[in-house]
Amino acid sequence: MNDWDNPYRRPIIGDAKGYYAYLPAVFIYQDFEFKFVSEIERRYYPEDGSLAKNFLVEQPNGTTVNKCFPGVSIFYLPFFLLAYFLSFLFGLPLDGYAPLFQWSIAAAHFFYFGLALFFIDKTLKNKELDVKFRFVALLLLTFGSNVFFYLVYDFSVAHVFGFFGTSLFIWFLQKFSVRPSWNIIGSLLVLLALLVITRPTNLLILLAVPLFVKLSAISLFVISNLHFTKWPWLKFSLALAIIAFPMVLWKIQTGMWLIYSYGDETLNFRNPNFIKFLFSPQKGWWFWSPIMLFMTVVGFVFYWKETRWKGLYFVFIVCFISYIFSCWWMWTFGGGLGQRPMIDFYPIIFIAFALGLSKMNWRLGLLLTPFLILNIVQAHQINKFILIGGQTTWADYKAHFFQLKRNAPHVPIPDSWVIWSSSSFNESQILNSDNHFSKVIMIDSLPVDPLIFIRTVVSGQHESSNLALIISDNTGEFYEARYPGNALYRKARQFEYKIDLPNDLKFPLRVYFWNHDTDERSVVESMDVFVFLSSN
Repeated sequence: MNDWDNPYRRPIIGDAKGYYAYLPAVFIYQDFEFKFVSEIERRYYPEDGSLAKNFLVEQPNGTTVNKCFPGVSIFYLPFFLLAYFLSFLFGLPLDGYAPLFQWSIAAAHFFYFGLALFFIDKTLKNKELDVKFRFVALLLLTFGSNVFFYLVYDFSVAHVFGFFGTSLFIWFLQKFSVRPSWNIIGSLLVLLALLVITRPTNLLILLAVPLFVKLSAISLFVISNLHFTKWPWLKFSLALAIIAFPMVLWKIQTGMWLIYSYGDETLNFRNPNFIKFLFSPQKGWWFWSPIMLFMTVVGFVFYWKETRWKGLYFVFIVCFISYIFSCWWMWTFGGGLGQRPMIDFYPIIFIAFALGLSKMNWRLGLLLTPFLILNIVQAHQINKFILIGGQTTWADYKAHFFQLKRNAPHVPIPDSWVIWSSSSFNESQILNSDNHFSKVIMIDSLPVDPLIFIRTVVSGQHESSNLALIISDNTGEFYEARYPGNALYRKARQFEYKIDLPNDLKFPLRVYFWNHDTDERSVVESMDVFVFLSSN
């Protein structure tokens, strides 16, 4: 489980900082230049700025705009207001980023995901699927796909809200297919508008309409009911207001009604990475979430048996959406587990899979249990940086398959390195609230262009992000730190680091461990410091 009080693990992190910033900007700071963010970064996030997120994009007229669309902030809003009310009631900080606000954003993800499963279940129930099929199918989706990672470990992205919106959109389509009405069309337009201002690519959900409602039925209803007095004007107006909402924010921030807020980040249709997007060990969707490939195949078979064109159209939708995302300037979409933008459209694939599963013995679904285990292990590996999302090679994947602990840092020593000096201690030392520093190794002099190699054996509180190996001078003008971090376990392990030093240093240099004055318990068993000369 994540430690959300840890500055490295807060729910409002990464892209979520941009999505969320609208709320404190409006309700607390009245600041659409987002000047308050720098103070928040110093107060609640790592001092080294390693997790700072610049979500402001400069415009041609010199102004800056929050590049993130505001739809996610609308989903956040009820939870933000609840956190604000409780913080006010109990005298807690009202700055919008204190722990209660952080936890509320995590709660929003769980809430909307649970609500999505509720509407998917209702849709399947209306299709007269037995409860056993519905339960097995929902279990496979939740724990077998990469949505698990973005629900449990990473709250920085918007895709759980897209997942919810698509689930609700399909439920409305099903209602319309049974009893068409202008009121349902109004609800669909409101929801579509909200999805578009969450992620504009969510407009692709319209491709799925023919799978759930006959286009001829929609046309017949519209032609037969062209009575303006029966139109849900309030919902139509609300949909238009939602679409206009980003424009109002752009006007406030930049003085312009219409802009492209993502700057240089664009789709490049001349250079798609379609095959990589689907199959690459680096970040392939079906490579990292093979259960989604299985669900796509089962969905195709189901629709193919129903009508040939539906089977082909279903595959076309999945491939076309994948193709669009494969054209994004960064086809990997950063780190994380698998292709996250596909999560918004999982309900389309999943409902087809569940309907196909219902034509088989429900126990066959249990044969997919290995997919669940694989997905949970891979989510753990990405979370612990055992494998790096977006950077994994096939060799990396094979070497770390089902590995549950992160490798400790290791530095190979080339034959060309020659020892110039060495120092060490071999005395077990406990670092805790009473003793924050280990024994110090001093370096009194160095040759030109030295190579510093440090080997140490240490154990400690699991996932400690505070314990640091420090090398510094007495003045503090020079300071380097290495963090064992996710590779630190209660069982002692050997860590190796290579540190490059500038030539203009003030001696002596000091090498030691520091737990940042916390009560975290660590044990330093030994340390060796070598100064090498390189023949190169």
